[in-house]
Amino acid sequence: MKKTLLILAILFVPGVAFGQRAPTLGSLLKSGLNILNLLIPFIIGIGLVIFLYGVVRYVLAGGSEDKAAARQIMLYGIIALFVMVSVWGLVNLIRDGLGISNNPNIVAPTAPNSDFPTSDGGESGIRFR
Repeated sequence: MKKTLLILAILFVPGVAFGQRAPTLGSLLKSGLNILNLLIPFIIGIGLVIFLYGVVRYVLAGGSEDKAAARQIMLYGIIALFVMVSVWGLVNLIRDGLGISNNPNIVAPTAPNSDFPTSDGGESGIRFR
């Protein structure tokens, strides 16, 4: 209980100190997604490092038992890289197929301009000045 109160105090005290609003669920989700988007390349890099570690162990291995363990590490690294990149690609494919964009600048629709009245009896309703 005390740890929960401490965590909540750490999360909300900066907002009170700077006079900011409390975070909403949408802003918390957006922050979480931003952190996740930063972590994806890092996690893929860890998978690559694990694969390369297996390659180095395989090259430096002396016996067949050491080589088998190194092959196992390389196999796990390749499988991890394949799964991560495949899921990342599928998510992007689905996002593009549904027309969801990463562009945060959404332009709101506007009403048509009323500079050209049509009730003056003109043919097209457009007045030239």
